[in-house]
Amino acid sequence: MAEISDESNEMIRHSRTNSSTSSNSNEDCLVLSVAGLQQKSKRPNSGNNNTKLPPSSDSIEAQLRAELEQVRLQLKTKDDECHTLEQIRCDLESEVSELTASLFEEANKMVGEANIKAAASERSLVEANLKIDGLTTEVAGFKDMVLTSTPSKPNRHLHPQISGDKKMAAAKRAGFTPSDLMKISNIYAGLDLSNCSLEEVVEEKWVDPVSHKEYMTWKKSPTLKKDSSKFLQRLFQEDLVPCLTFPNERLTLKVRKAVEDNSLCISPIKVPKSNDTSASDNERSGELPKHCALFDAPLVCQFQVILEEAPSEQFEICALARNRIAAACECFIYLRYICEGLVKAHHNEVYWEIVKRRRKVTMAKLGYSPDEDSPY
Repeated sequence: MAEISDESNEMIRHSRTNSSTSSNSNEDCLVLSVAGLQQKSKRPNSGNNNTKLPPSSDSIEAQLRAELEQVRLQLKTKDDECHTLEQIRCDLESEVSELTASLFEEANKMVGEANIKAAASERSLVEANLKIDGLTTEVAGFKDMVLTSTPSKPNRHLHPQISGDKKMAAAKRAGFTPSDLMKISNIYAGLDLSNCSLEEVVEEKWVDPVSHKEYMTWKKSPTLKKDSSKFLQRLFQEDLVPCLTFPNERLTLKVRKAVEDNSLCISPIKVPKSNDTSASDNERSGELPKHCALFDAPLVCQFQVILEEAPSEQFEICALARNRIAAACECFIYLRYICEGLVKAHHNEVYWEIVKRRRKVTMAKLGYSPDEDSPY
């Protein structure tokens, strides 16, 4: 019985299994039929029954690699552009810094030039004021001379050339003693001067036509440049250069340039007292220097020359060298006044004043003192 029951149970289980299998197969068939209907509904009306297969993994990888390479190329291009822009920015910054430095340098240079010009202008103003004061003093002196001095009664302090002391000194230099002067005065006292005329003797003068013509040409536009006119060339060659020529050629060139530039000072030598410890042995002994630097000869030196260009270089000169330099300086100063428009006289009077100073230069070169009355 037990075996029969077991067989029956086994049959029942097999039938159930077959029924379940059949039901499952029916369900699978139903699912497949529904899926086939959905695919048929999605087919195009063109009648093409070919289905589109999904892309493979190799094609997707190749496509991604291509896109990656393209992105890398774009990044490389952007990096090159950034590098170029960075280089341009560095160049612009360097140019801006150089331009700023050059602008500051130019500004400092302009400020320095402006300061130099301002200092020169102030110095010129001071010199002009000094010249104006000197000219004002000279004009006041000339006015006093004209207003207070007459031919019949001249002022002796304004006309030292008529002083008796100077005439006595000139007579002593000529070798006359006081007794000789007394005899001469007695002889003049015994003379009959009633028929003598007291009229002023007019000095005869003849005009050199060539020199006067050259002077008139120079007077139209006066200047101190030697090569600018024949008049100045003649004056330098015939008068000034020979007068300012000395055996010491090195000092001669310096003195000549200083005279032309008006940068020379001549002062008398003051012999210090014997108890002055700062003086040299010759100065403490009360003796003047006995060597003239310009003539390079043993001559008593009463004057000292100071050049503005080299104040430390001072040298002693004798009276003859001083007279020659003084005559040349007087001529140069008068020519400079003419160029600056300070001489307002007639051109003929100015010409004879120049001739007068040329004569002084010649007389000084021959050994006469320009302060003495000319015998001619």
